[in-house]
Amino acid sequence: MEIGYAQIGGVSEEFNSVLNSLRDNTNLLFKGKFYGEDLHEIHVGVICVAPEYDHFFKVRKTKYKKEHTEYIKDGVKYSLSKNFEYDLKLNYSLYKTLKDKDLKERLVLEIFDSFQILKSKEITKKNIDFDRELFFSDLEKLKNI
Repeated sequence: MEIGYAQIGGVSEEFNSVLNSLRDNTNLLFKGKFYGEDLHEIHVGVICVAPEYDHFFKVRKTKYKKEHTEYIKDGVKYSLSKNFEYDLKLNYSLYKTLKDKDLKERLVLEIFDSFQILKSKEITKKNIDFDRELFFSDLEKLKNI
């Protein structure tokens, strides 16, 4: 299982650093894990922008793609298959004030909570072969990283 975070906007260098560290820890936690035939990748767009830029960065509709897709963006070739994408919009004003441990704890909690979308009717009605119970059991470990 691969899980990626795409940062859209940003609050501070510390926010960037915490999100990058969380990405690395998440990938270590899920590396080599298998939760079913139909979902191999999860991509989370993390949106955190000043209120005056909100209208440029809307939360996109969730997407599940079972088929293999390749595309080139900015000269980089991307290859996706059996992936689920969604956006998480964070409160810029709140994150602008958080530092150190508080920043990390809040970001981990909000990202952890955002994975609940995998239990929503929108994704469960697609009848995807994905062991949610095992995934969420492993995800609990992320809180302790």
